[in-house]
This record gives sequence, structure tokens and C-alpha cells, in this order.
Amino acid sequence: MLKHFVFGSIFTSLLMSSFLNVAESNIEKSQESFIGFLDSQHYFSNFTAEDRYQYRQAFESVIERHGFRGNVLIKKKGETIFRFSEGYRDYSNSIPLEEETIFELASVSKQFTAISILILHEEGLIDLDASITEYIPEFHHDRITIRQLLNHTSGISNYMWFMERQWNSPILPTNEDMVSILVRNRAGLNFTPGTRHAYSNTGYALLTSVVERVAEVPFSQFLTERIFIPAGLNNTFTYRCERRLVEENLAISFIPERRFYRPVTERPMDGILGDKGVFSTLSDLDRLDEVLYNGLLLSNESLEMAYAPTLLGRNQTQIKYGFGYRLDDLNGHQVIYHNGWWGGFRTSFKRYIDNHHTLVVLNNTNDNLGNFIKDLENIILKSEKETTFALK
Repeated sequence: MLKHFVFGSIFTSLLMSSFLNVAESNIEKSQESFIGFLDSQHYFSNFTAEDRYQYRQAFESVIERHGFRGNVLIKKKGETIFRFSEGYRDYSNSIPLEEETIFELASVSKQFTAISILILHEEGLIDLDASITEYIPEFHHDRITIRQLLNHTSGISNYMWFMERQWNSPILPTNEDMVSILVRNRAGLNFTPGTRHAYSNTGYALLTSVVERVAEVPFSQFLTERIFIPAGLNNTFTYRCERRLVEENLAISFIPERRFYRPVTERPMDGILGDKGVFSTLSDLDRLDEVLYNGLLLSNESLEMAYAPTLLGRNQTQIKYGFGYRLDDLNGHQVIYHNGWWGGFRTSFKRYIDNHHTLVVLNNTNDNLGNFIKDLENIILKSEKETTFALK
């Protein structure tokens, strides 16, 4: 039996009674309590009780068909219409997930790195078209710009290849350790900067060192003081934060092996931030979604840059990646998103910004989420005028 979910803000008992009566007249007896409760919490809702019930049925059908376990948040027109939490945050001890369980975001963390760079850009401290050597003078490729690191056109080699072979300390490396190893090995380029697009974790790890050197504080501190606290992300933090060591509601990642789940152990690369390493919850990502609409963190001009496709070469070939976000057009809907995959965690944060829809998926069992997310999207983008939501 799948769990039922709580939607929206709480209204008065009088409103609850009123909307319960409406639900009773339209929906079968077995649905009355659930629908009445939903409508009592969405007095100014864009959706009827029937709409909400059909959405719930359709989403649960997709979850059951895919056997998904993890946390899901879905919003339409800015309203939460579905929350789901099923599975275990610790499979070894059968400790269940909760809606506020904290997950490693993996590459969904890249948006926080890009936002950090843009905050410093707005303050006149970072020039997006300056060479990386303006901020990391010892770096050996002066043709790479900050913009190219942001949009994955720098061509820089994969830092993990060097770190896995040369980091022997039991202490987790820092981003400065990574910079030192890249410089010492004179890590090469896979292509001339600005001529091609190739997804690069190295670029975002280097951007973290740029933030630390310009702001003169650790990246974790910068994120906390300039993004997490102002945005009200109270359960969001980085891997290196001491809070992680005592966090009681942290999901542990597992990889299925035959009939069992094997926990993923800590690896040296976990210590490098910027390309990954941010932990968060459904509620905090919901909050971030709203904050990105209201200009609290960045100006509209900066957001437009972040959401703009990369243009390459003389022909200005369009690449669907901005600053920390992948870009898409899905059935006429502008989609700003990123997916993540690291150490058994699989994540997705998708924002359909022309109509204020949102999808958040957090998983800690290394599930392939591609088809699952597509099926959820088909329902999210279905018109409210249609009466059938279930997928065939």
C-alpha cells in the first residue's frame, strides 16, 4: 500500500468542512476523507478535488509500475499536488525514508556553484570572461575563462583520473588539493577551450576554488552564508560540513547486488565540492524553486544568463546547457533542470518555468530514473482540461 501525502498550507476547520461536503457530492465514498482534506488545504487552488485525486492515482500508478523507492515532489502552477516517500534511508537496518530525509544531490549541486559565481559576478568580483589565471594564478591554462568552466566548454581533463591515482592520504582531499595535483601534473586539454562542449566535473570543482579565493572563505561557509541561510534552506549543507557527521535523518546510498543492497562507502572524491557534495531535502528544494522566481539570490539578468544556451563557434551552434543547468523544450514547455548520479544517489530537479511546474526526484538505491521521470512528466504536462490522467 502506497503512502498518502500532505499538500499545501493548513486552512481553518470551517473551510475544511465546506470543502469536504463538496468532495462528498462528487467523489465515491471511499475517497471522501482524502479529497476533503486536500481541498481544505487549497482553498484558492487551481485544481478541483477530482483533479487532485486523479493526479495522485496517476502518479502512484507510475511509481508502482517502475517499482520506484525514494522521495518525490511534484508541483503544478506553483502548487504542491503530490509528495511521496517510500523505501529505506538505511537498508541495512530497515530504517524508513521520511519526506524530510536528506539526500546527496550529486550533480544537482552544480546549480549552487553557478549561483555562487554569479553572486560574486554581480558584486563586481568575478569577470565571467576573464581567464581562470586571474583567480588561480598558478594554473597552467590561461586560455580557459570562467564562462567556459560554467558551460562545460573548457576542455580541461578529468580531475578524478589524477586524484584516484595520486591521492594516498586517509584524509579527504580539498579542492585546493585537487588544484595542486592538476597543476603539478600539468593536466592537459581535450580540445581548444571554447570550441566544443563536453560535460566536465573538473570545471565545477575549479569554480569552487575560484569562489574560495575570491570570497576568502571556505566554499561550505560561502554557500551557508550567501545561499542556504538567505534562502531558508535549513536542511541543506555540504559533504564536508561537520553537521553531516551527526545528522540523524541522512539517507545512506546503496547499490543493489542480487537480492541485497550493498552500502556505498566513502571515497576520496567525496571531499571535492562544486561538481557534487551538496545535501538537501524535498522541502528545501521546493523552497529554492520559489526563491529562484523572486530574485532573492540573483537578479533577473543573472538568471537569464544562467538559463541561456551556450553558443559555439562562428556558426553559433546552440548547446542546451547554461550555467549549472541543462536546458530543454518539452512540448513547448521551457525546462531548466539538472540530474545527478554519485555513489548510489540518483537525483533530478526539473523546473518548467513558463508555467511554474516542478519535479524533484531523490533516490538512494542507484535506480535508473530516465523512463520513470519521462512518465511523470507526461502527467505533469497534461492539460487540466483532460479528464483522463492514467498512462497506458
